[in-house]
Amino acid sequence: MNLNRFKPGQLKCVKTLDAPLVVSAGAGSGKTFTLTQRIAWALLPGSAADGGAFLDGIEQVMAITFTEKAAGEIKSRVKATLRAEGMADEALKVDDAWISTIHGMCSRILRTHAVELGIDPAFSVLDPAHADDMLRMSVQKALSSENEFVSPGGFNALFSEYAARSAGARSSDSVEDMVLSLVRVASANPEGCGCFRKPPSCRSASELLHSMVELIEEARDIALAQKAGDSRDAWLQSADDFLERASSAAPDDAKRLLSFFNTCPWPSGRFGTKEYKAVVKDLQASCASVIQEARCLIAEPLLGELLGLASIVFESYARQKAELGLLDNDDLLIKASQALAFYPDIAREYENKFRIIMVDEFQDTDQLQVDMIKRMAGPGACRLCTVGDAQQSIYRFRGADVQVYKNHLASVAETNPEGLIELPDNFRSHGDVLKLVDRVFEQPNVFGKEFMSLRPSRDEKSVRRPFLGGPGRVDVFLSTYPERKGISRSDMALFEARRIARRFAELREAGHEAGDMVVLLGRMTNAGIYARALREEGFACVIAGGSIFASAPEVRIMQRLAEVIANPHATSALFEVLSSEMFALSADDFIALSTYEDDATGVLRRRSLDKGFHAVAEAVREQTDAVSPQLAHAAGVVDRIARDAGVRPVSAIMADAVVESGWISRLEKRGAEGQSVAANVLKAIRLVEGIEESGATGPSSVAREMASHIAIAKEPPGALSAKGGDFVRIMTVHASKGLEFPIVGLAEMAVSKPRSSAFSCTVLEGKAYVGLLPSRSVSGVSPSSPVAKAMKSEYMPFDDGRFDSVVEAVERAETPLARREILKEHEAEQELQERRRLLYVALTRAKEALVVAMTSARPAKNGDASGIDAESGIYDDIRSALFGLDDFEKGETFVDFGGSAPARIERIDAEESDFDADREGGPCESDKCGEADETVEIPRLREREGRKGVRLAGSRGDVASYSALAEAGGVDTSCFVSDSSIAAGESAASLDEEFWDALGEDLLRDADKATDFGAALHLCAQWAVRARNRSRGSLAMPSRERIRAIAHGCGLHDASLPRLEAALERWFSSDVAKACDRADALCAELPFFISLEEGGERCEESAAIRYLEGSIDLFASWKHEEGQPRRALIVDYKTGGSDDEGAEALHAKHELQASCYSYVALSRGFESVETLFVRVERPDAARPDQPCVVRYSFDRGDVASLRSRIDEACAELAKQRLR
Repeated sequence: MNLNRFKPGQLKCVKTLDAPLVVSAGAGSGKTFTLTQRIAWALLPGSAADGGAFLDGIEQVMAITFTEKAAGEIKSRVKATLRAEGMADEALKVDDAWISTIHGMCSRILRTHAVELGIDPAFSVLDPAHADDMLRMSVQKALSSENEFVSPGGFNALFSEYAARSAGARSSDSVEDMVLSLVRVASANPEGCGCFRKPPSCRSASELLHSMVELIEEARDIALAQKAGDSRDAWLQSADDFLERASSAAPDDAKRLLSFFNTCPWPSGRFGTKEYKAVVKDLQASCASVIQEARCLIAEPLLGELLGLASIVFESYARQKAELGLLDNDDLLIKASQALAFYPDIAREYENKFRIIMVDEFQDTDQLQVDMIKRMAGPGACRLCTVGDAQQSIYRFRGADVQVYKNHLASVAETNPEGLIELPDNFRSHGDVLKLVDRVFEQPNVFGKEFMSLRPSRDEKSVRRPFLGGPGRVDVFLSTYPERKGISRSDMALFEARRIARRFAELREAGHEAGDMVVLLGRMTNAGIYARALREEGFACVIAGGSIFASAPEVRIMQRLAEVIANPHATSALFEVLSSEMFALSADDFIALSTYEDDATGVLRRRSLDKGFHAVAEAVREQTDAVSPQLAHAAGVVDRIARDAGVRPVSAIMADAVVESGWISRLEKRGAEGQSVAANVLKAIRLVEGIEESGATGPSSVAREMASHIAIAKEPPGALSAKGGDFVRIMTVHASKGLEFPIVGLAEMAVSKPRSSAFSCTVLEGKAYVGLLPSRSVSGVSPSSPVAKAMKSEYMPFDDGRFDSVVEAVERAETPLARREILKEHEAEQELQERRRLLYVALTRAKEALVVAMTSARPAKNGDASGIDAESGIYDDIRSALFGLDDFEKGETFVDFGGSAPARIERIDAEESDFDADREGGPCESDKCGEADETVEIPRLREREGRKGVRLAGSRGDVASYSALAEAGGVDTSCFVSDSSIAAGESAASLDEEFWDALGEDLLRDADKATDFGAALHLCAQWAVRARNRSRGSLAMPSRERIRAIAHGCGLHDASLPRLEAALERWFSSDVAKACDRADALCAELPFFISLEEGGERCEESAAIRYLEGSIDLFASWKHEEGQPRRALIVDYKTGGSDDEGAEALHAKHELQASCYSYVALSRGFESVETLFVRVERPDAARPDQPCVVRYSFDRGDVASLRSRIDEACAELAKQRLR
């Protein structure tokens, strides 16, 4: 191995194999290269003190990486190095080496020792999305069950103070969300729910009342000494009144006490001397403290209930995983750590197994992981080499704790100072980029003494694509707007985005390609706005990072396509696919599909899409000119989809459909943006392939699984190469970690203000400090009331700095609110530090140049100020780095920051008028600005050779379903009626716009009513039954996220979600649902297919129908017990309906369906059956908390009459079919 190519720090790291090391590897310092060379060196002769190899083989190496991709890269480089050194045999062993993520390492240990640890050796690892879904299901089960463990009222007190479930994305004070937060924390902690620490106890209501009385008395006494006047006398009267009421008051709970305090006279400073007012100010603070404690007293018992509920959910979640043989990522870490800590035989096996242990990205670990690794690293962790950079720790939201890195560094510094190694050489960035980084982060208030400056070390002569944009490589843009002027965040985002886009356009003019440029965003909320601004300047751009796969329109199209494959008659799904760019049908095509002219009246009438396709197929066969080529082609593709459904895999049908529709071909011709859409389309197909490979059978199951996965998984878009391509990339800073780009634009980096929340949970050194404030009890107080005044920031307790650590300050806080405020300040500081590290990562991605954009609100009182101040976080760090104590100057300035050329700073003060053009629908309202209308090429449908799948033959003319019998008999089963005609006299031309809009709305609305809503409700109920049977738990309403996923999968609009949730709430809380839950067997969507050829005398007409088929929504049965008949309960869910329908009409309406279902059950050996039609949207007249239920009861003696009713319906159906 050539050791001359290493820098001093790298060489020391590679050759030091027998002592603990902490390697601080700066951005672009070649740490991956150093790690791989260290492994290879340890395997080579000469690496040991005796001249031999330090390691006997690669099996003595453990290397922990942050991602699987990084582990694969290290393996690849180690193999290449070993081969180059003539060690091909050793290179072959690398794939089996202990080089993996921390979770991969834990999984390997647990599988090896599963029997000893009492773990299923064949356990599966839950991916985070499905683990979260399972956890939410456990929460829903707990929230929907009756439980008296807390108080005689169950959870009534908790639910009366907080909403049961979240009401939106920004809601966090629902019981559901608070329990989820607690269980997630407990699941990641070895102590489980034992990690929680409650706040200090409050004084009793009587003690707080006594304190308030003393304070008002003191205020009254000193007020009496002031000069008489109207203000003083009025306040004294109110004080006397309050004290008189207090003498007889005996509030027995905190809520009444707080209401009483809301009537107390706030110590007044509107009169009296200066000395008096100073005393009053202290009294006001004391009164506020008492009121604050009264607020906390309300929440004190509720916090106990909340923790109790979290404990139930935690145990339920753990039990469910154990029963199914599943472990989540937290389980892997905790169980592996416990195996090494509490099982001596296992610990002995690993304590000397590895002679070299290396951990990459050490700054993103936590204490549990470090303790586990140290148990395998020898005395004093002598075999441990950690590589990281505290300045790049940006995963706090995943549990990473940069303090763990700092503590370990301090420990090694104390025991082995020579083991501290720095890799400050940066081989990536130009010196000007690094000078700006120095200028910002060396400031005492930023990284200060802990900052590791990066040394420019790249060979400028070897740079393949030098910077062409002028001498200056740093641009800083500040855009300000007047506060409280009605300018929205999206307005300013577009303003800021256009400034970056214009600078990129200048760089393009100078000779740079779009592929040299990237826009890094602190958050992806406005990614589409930045894409729009770039397209306005003629750039192709791709959103290549961030968890936005599920929200991409093309993914929605693929999801709806899967639903069409599952059910070609799904009207709204078919409408959405046809109206998408997949087929590019015109408004005229939809008019042709969805309307027909009544021959008798000449009036246009509406028809369903599937009937329209049948008519189109007839027109195509007759070769008429009434059908456009695009519509004829779409009809051909849809026909193939219908014919292939159930015969070929859904993924294969989808793949053929996107090709045969011409969509993929059109996307390929649209350049980078089309390729990004195609990447998402292909990723959606791969997702379906994975679902099929995991065991999902049937198109319906696949479509449901796809919808559920998309709804809960947070995934990046379809893969696009990080290099190459003439387009600008847009991604999050997190997604850019490990990448580099010639020119970096940076925006959306402001620190978000924390949301106000009644609930708090902060983890410090393995302990979770929880807190809770009341919500509804104080929601309606007047802003001028004492309770509202007490919550002003000036009266909040604060950390006076008496304690050495935040943990000590928290532990010694005297009141719940004092502890809460200490933790709040700590969280705010930690968030600011994380944002600073994120800024560091973003700036160090740039190889050649930086464009930094910032936005701030100009204060109304001082229009010349930029609005950047100490509260602006990292924006203020940039300001002070460039201007010291001064503000940003208006207009363009050039600032010397130590680089080869000054930085260009440009401040533009925007006014409300600057946004008028965009608000009026300015020059570019589409994300596809500047694109010419594309000509839609219609590919020929290729002929297919033999199919692998074979359909069952037969006309099925001898088979009947209930719905067919009902239709033949004129039974009205519908719940909704709509006018399907169009006024006479309207021309087709006048319909083109208005009719198109109305048609789309009607199709979606009608589909919601007739198809999607009912389908969504049935699938939610079906999913709950399967979850109950799988976990052997109770029947519970699915989680809100699961309901939303199923609803979206069925094409249900968000506006219909409250209606769906209300219907599900009524069903799952019903007596019928509880009765079903007690059944010995419960089956959802039970299909049946029975012969009618036996069991009765049949006429010629009815004999033509030989079989009866169908599916029962819910079938419950009980085991046969001695002396008890074998009984069954059948439930059919009914949506819609009207309150005007009487009992007799309802009984007649459902009688035929009840006869069919009951006959099936009785013919299968059950002695009695009760068939119930549960109208989930209609309350029972006598019991409004229960759904209206239509009941039918039959036993073996009713079989003949049931069969007679069915035969009559079969005869009528056979007659109609003959016609």
